Amino acid sequence: MKESQLSSLVRVSDYKGLLQKVSPKELYAACPNPFLVGHSILDTSTSHHKDKARRTVVVEPDDSQQVKEAISWIDRVWRIKRTQVVPENRVTLGGVPENDITLAGLSISSQHCAFHCPDGKTLLVEDLNSLNGTLIDGELIPKGERRAIEDGQILTVGLFQLRYYTPKGFIQFLMKKPNQ
Repeated sequence: MKESQLSSLVRVSDYKGLLQKVSPKELYAACPNPFLVGHSILDTSTSHHKDKARRTVVVEPDDSQQVKEAISWIDRVWRIKRTQVVPENRVTLGGVPENDITLAGLSISSQHCAFHCPDGKTLLVEDLNSLNGTLIDGELIPKGERRAIEDGQILTVGLFQLRYYTPKGFIQFLMKKPNQ
């Protein structure tokens, strides 16, 4: 399987479709990087950072474009891998294209957080002094510190929640039947 084939996959349904054509072992070999899957968008009225949010997108029921944009983040898939050539050995996530993973809007800082894998196994998340914070399963990561994230945990960046998967965990998630 070629990287060009994988680069067009952006939704969970795309990966599920691919898994009907190739074996889980082939998909695992082609995708050795961890994944983030769009999970949900927080309500600003219940968010821990509602007083600080400057770039929050408030979705009004009568604004169909904003509703479509917000819904498009759910079940979106990002692979955690290097795309930019920079001296640091990390993968960055933020609201500008200079990041490896770009999530524009929804209270995401320009450089929001970074992923580090010092031992080749454990993925560590670091908040890069973001305005709205970075959380793992609801626990705020202190700015400048690194915290391990495990398969299936929820990463919150600004108002956006992503579920983290290891490659094996992502394939298991794809193979689950609805309502499982």
